[in-house]
Order: sequence, then C-alpha cells, then structure tokens
Amino acid sequence: MLTAPARLELVSKLDALYAADDYRAMAELLEAQESLDAGLALYLARALINEFNRVGGEMLLLRANEALDLFADERHDDPEWLYLKAYVLVKQQLHEDALIRLERAASRVGINDHALFERIAALKAVCETALKDPALKAEDVKLYDAHLRRHFGDMEFVEERSGVTVLKCTAHENFNLLLTKGLLGVEMPVPAGVDPYENAHLELALCLRKEWPLDDDDLKYRWPVNLLFDLAAFIRQGKTFVGFGYTFDLGRRAHPLSCFTGGMLTALGAFNREAQEFSLASGEKVHLFEVIPLCPMEVAYRSSHHALDLLELFKNKRLVISPLTEGRPDAVAELNKINA
Repeated sequence: MLTAPARLELVSKLDALYAADDYRAMAELLEAQESLDAGLALYLARALINEFNRVGGEMLLLRANEALDLFADERHDDPEWLYLKAYVLVKQQLHEDALIRLERAASRVGINDHALFERIAALKAVCETALKDPALKAEDVKLYDAHLRRHFGDMEFVEERSGVTVLKCTAHENFNLLLTKGLLGVEMPVPAGVDPYENAHLELALCLRKEWPLDDDDLKYRWPVNLLFDLAAFIRQGKTFVGFGYTFDLGRRAHPLSCFTGGMLTALGAFNREAQEFSLASGEKVHLFEVIPLCPMEVAYRSSHHALDLLELFKNKRLVISPLTEGRPDAVAELNKINA
C-alpha cells in the first residue's frame, strides 16, 4: 500500500495527466501500481472510460469494469462509483441495469455536489431515451442502406457506439465521407411552424481529406469520429431540434492540437439534392447534414449571425471548409485583420 506522501504525489501526477487529456498514460501509471485503494480505482475507471470514448475498444470497458468491481462491496452506495458503473453499462447497451444504479446514485449524491448530480441526471436521460426509443425498423434500415449504395457507393464500417454506427465511403477521389447510421429512428421535436413530416429526422456526415489517417490510433486523428458520436448521443436524447445551421460550442479544443472548438450543420455540399435526403417507409423525410468544424471566433460569430452569413464569409475568404483541414485560418479572425 502506498504511503500518504507517495499517494499524494501519485494523485498530483494523475491530475496533471487528466488536465492534459492523457488518459492512456493515467491508466498505464495506475495499472503499474502493486495495489490500488478505492479512490485510485475510481481514477483508473475514469481514465479507461475516457480513453474508450476517444478510441473505442471493448477491452477498455472491461478493464474499467474490473477496476470498479475491486471495491464493489465497499463502494456500492457511493454515488461516484454508481455513476461510473452505470456509465460502463450504458456503453454496453445495458440501459435497464444502468438506470437502477443511477437512481440509487441520485438518492445518495451530496446536496452540494452539483456537477455529479448533473452528470447523473444527464446519463439517466440517455437511459430513459434508449429504453423508450423504438428500435430502428428493418424496412427503414434497408431504405437507408439502398440510399447509401445508390449515392455514395460501398460503405466501410468504422465504429459502433450506443446504437449508432459510423461508416466510411471511399468512392470519391478527393475525400473520404463519414456517415452515421442509427439516428433516423429518432423523432426530434420541431419548432412551431416547422413541418415534422419534413424535418424531424436526420443522419450526420463529415468529410475528411483522403490522406487523413483515420485508422491511426493517435487521438489527434480520431477526434472527428468522436465528434460524430458525441453529437449523435446528444441528438438521441430527443430534446432539441437539430437542423440546418445548428451550431454547437464544445467549450474546448476538439483535441489539444486541433484548431476547432465547435461546429455547424450544413447541407452536404459535395453531393446533389437527391443524395442529401431520403424517405422512410412512412414517407417522412430524413436529411443528411454535414458537420463543419468551426474555429473559436467562428463559433462566437455564429451566435449573433445567421448560418448563411458565416457560409458567405467562408466563400468570400476562399476558405475550404470541406473536407476538414486541420489548421485552416479562422474566417472571423481574418475578417478582423482586414477591418482593423
């Protein structure tokens, strides 16, 4: 067992690695210890879960679960332990089991621990949505698959998480196209005056340069896939309308080496109108929207300007926003240089 000073030094290293988003190094450091106490086991579980969220891999979840189970008897009423245990179960599609633990966690979380309470509530919403969401209808999946083959060619599997699959089309000579599969069954609430028959369903797309090493495990190349999964998870909660021009702010860089801190949904510009939408068996429309990553000042600009204004700014500055190019100039920063 670690001495108190040694444990304090270890925790300091772990906190520094966590701040740097280096979850793999956290896990390696902890798994190299001769033994862990309950608190360190939570550190390990969090590191492995966060690493899974970035690169995928069922083994990471299994290792996180093992770390939590080391102290199951001791921590079974600890809200943090219950939350992490539920998180693993959600990733394994065991939503009913996860919800039981989240209910217990919510009843035991401290009144002043607002951050944990909000995380518990958010994960509960994910479970409740998953349990009430109807499964994708086989007929609709066939229609979508046929649409993909007709307009984008053969698709390669990239990764699957929580009912959403990311596929890759390599047929275009200049870029690879990532597409989600699994959102079309979600019926989003639409604003007043908007026809739900035409606007309540979508799937997501993202264009990458042909040479983008998507198969590389380095996190600086995996973040576009993670971005699609994070946005898909938000949409699957079914609480917000997401359509053309929808803009989100990550509040941080997509990766420490990335220039992007948010994104906006636009039409799938490299393809004709027929490719950008299709109909479910019910006749309801499903739109395929492209996710365009945005730089910090572009995200801020969008909060006070229409989406078309930002797209016009990209055009005027002759900035290529699709396929994704890491390190491209911030259009609004370039505008401010000229105005100054």
